[in-house]
Amino acid sequence: MKKIDADNPSKKPKLQTQLMIWTLGLVLLLGLLQVLLINRMTVVNVPKTIQMELIRPTLQSQSSTQVEREEPPSISDGANEIGEVVQRQMWIISAISLIALLIIGTIGSFIVSNHVSRPVDLFSEQIASINVNSLEKRLIPSGKGHEIDRMASEINKTLDRLEQAFRSQEQFVLDAAHELRTPLSTLHAQVEILQAKQNKGEGVPEAILSAQGKNLVRMEAIVEDLLLLAKGKQQFPEECVDLSQLIGEICMDLQWLAEKHEVKLMYEAEEIQVIQANPMMIDRLIRNLIVNAIQYNKPKGVVKINLKPKPEALFLSIQDSGIGIAQEDLPHIFDRFYRVDPSRSRLSGGTGLGLAIVQHIAELYKAEITVESEVAKGSCFIVSFPKTE
Repeated sequence: MKKIDADNPSKKPKLQTQLMIWTLGLVLLLGLLQVLLINRMTVVNVPKTIQMELIRPTLQSQSSTQVEREEPPSISDGANEIGEVVQRQMWIISAISLIALLIIGTIGSFIVSNHVSRPVDLFSEQIASINVNSLEKRLIPSGKGHEIDRMASEINKTLDRLEQAFRSQEQFVLDAAHELRTPLSTLHAQVEILQAKQNKGEGVPEAILSAQGKNLVRMEAIVEDLLLLAKGKQQFPEECVDLSQLIGEICMDLQWLAEKHEVKLMYEAEEIQVIQANPMMIDRLIRNLIVNAIQYNKPKGVVKINLKPKPEALFLSIQDSGIGIAQEDLPHIFDRFYRVDPSRSRLSGGTGLGLAIVQHIAELYKAEITVESEVAKGSCFIVSFPKTE
């Protein structure tokens, strides 16, 4: 006997065949029930009815003439003969009705199954035509509004997300290559200068060595940030993190940076607030936001950090009095390598991935980030952390 491979769809009955088999089985079952019911009623009810019809005239005749009661003639034999004839006729009728029911059911099941499976076949052909070079294609619903059209709608939504993710990944690779190209070109040019000076027996200029060191540090930072963005949640072990204490430690660490930019840090926390997360990742998220609030602030500016618990979540707000963000830039600030002020970002040593990392970490721990900003008046980043149960 040939073994059927359960993992091979080509060896399984098609959807149309399965629907036909189930429909025919249902029709056959209904037909058998019909036959049994008709014959049961025939066996029980028909003889009684015939016997009553034969007895009734005799009883009426005896009561009207008031003659001496005589024994009525036997009618059981005639009733049995009539019952047998009726039963044979009912069997013939039942058999004919069953055959007719099967024929009609077969035709009907074929029409129904073909009607149901045709859109699925069309969708399968359309899906098979979608590849990396045609991600913009979508399934065309039949327009009848049934379950298959809803399935096509959900598949189209999935294709939208896949296309967006693929385009984002493609753009990310281009941006990463662009960001790495500048320091690599600089290093290449400096190496050529060093080789030329070495050939002439001259010393190596300190400025070139310093520039090489800065470029290498920047490239290392970009690579580390890219690796962090590529890692998933499972690669960072979780533990209980006291946000109040962690934020206080970060503010102490960044006090020198605030003093350098003539910015005042103000932090308020009500009590111990614990979440389940990786402390290094949460530190990176909060630190990036505070560093941005300091670097993009104004001299004599203020950064207010506030942590408040609410029934639904823990809300961390980081508000600065800095340069603010234009409304047209707000939807893009979490994009990788997006810079509102490219020149200032490069001077501050940023990789262009700070807010993208913030968004990535927030998504890992199901936190939400909202931003309110106005040019020349400052920005406010609000992070809502789900509470630990």
